[in-house]
Amino acid sequence: MLELESGANDPMAVFLTIGLVEIVTGDTDSWWSLLPMFGQQLVLGAMLGVLGGLAGRVLLNKVNLGIDGLYPVLTLAVAVATYAGTVLLGGSGFLAVYLCGLWLGNHEVLHRNSVMRFHDAIAWLAQIGMFLVLGLLVFPSDLPAVTWQGLLVAAVLVVVARPLAVALSLTPFRVPARQQAVVAWVGLRGATPIILATFPLVAGVDEAVLLFDVVFFVVLTSVLIQGTTLGPVARLAQVTVPVPNRMPAPLEAGEPLPDGTSLRQLEIPSRSFGDGRALVELRLPERALLVLVDRDGTYIVPTGATRLAAGDNVLLLADDGTFQQARDRLTAPDEDAPGAR
Repeated sequence: MLELESGANDPMAVFLTIGLVEIVTGDTDSWWSLLPMFGQQLVLGAMLGVLGGLAGRVLLNKVNLGIDGLYPVLTLAVAVATYAGTVLLGGSGFLAVYLCGLWLGNHEVLHRNSVMRFHDAIAWLAQIGMFLVLGLLVFPSDLPAVTWQGLLVAAVLVVVARPLAVALSLTPFRVPARQQAVVAWVGLRGATPIILATFPLVAGVDEAVLLFDVVFFVVLTSVLIQGTTLGPVARLAQVTVPVPNRMPAPLEAGEPLPDGTSLRQLEIPSRSFGDGRALVELRLPERALLVLVDRDGTYIVPTGATRLAAGDNVLLLADDGTFQQARDRLTAPDEDAPGAR
């Protein structure tokens, strides 16, 4: 939930920051004149982001590049093209590239593990570079002068604004109060607000240096207080769950075989048709071969008598159509399971 919120907040934060800067500098007359641009950014960003994800999936699954290492480069090119194309057309590039990534991440693509490792490394490299650049802009000696302003803003955000926004957003969905309390407390403000605080600096807004220092102080306070107390707060609210120690499967999807088949990964849901049934009972499509079962980090080479269980990650060798049939069968609700009716 928090990751979704963080990714969805960035496009709005960019729009609000640019809008405020334009109002302060006189480039825009009023908030009303920003509304059409906001609608355009939102609609185009959402549409082009999904289209970018669709196009990216087709490219990853259909284009034979010949070298495995080129597929992560292809996904990076898709992300850059989605962002740049959306911006050129007047949409929100941040929203578009975020939705493009969500679409690709939630659909089956070839070379999935290598692509994820590549982008994880690129993300960390980008964060390191970003914080190095921010370190050149911040002067610790200036922070004591904005202590009371920073503490006041941080207190309003933590005690008033964040809890109120969480309650208004989650109460209609009947989210329990203790879960709302944790979401309200984990309102960490990362590097994005600091990056956005450089916009007024570049635009030459009055008191932009003071604004930048206050934003940095608020982010630092949030990380130190909320970040270090996240564990105790979650345990106090009784919302902690054990983290599954799941390692990537030792077999990885690669180039399709001449018959169009490739390795696909699938998780068995609870109370599904595949939960608790032996392989001989599954009646999978003829062209689908169940190769490996990952059960809590232990890999099992299945036989006809192997029974699947909820949470198992299975590797299937199949083509697109066969895999879709096998997935529909394995993940379908089991009408004979206790409590299913």
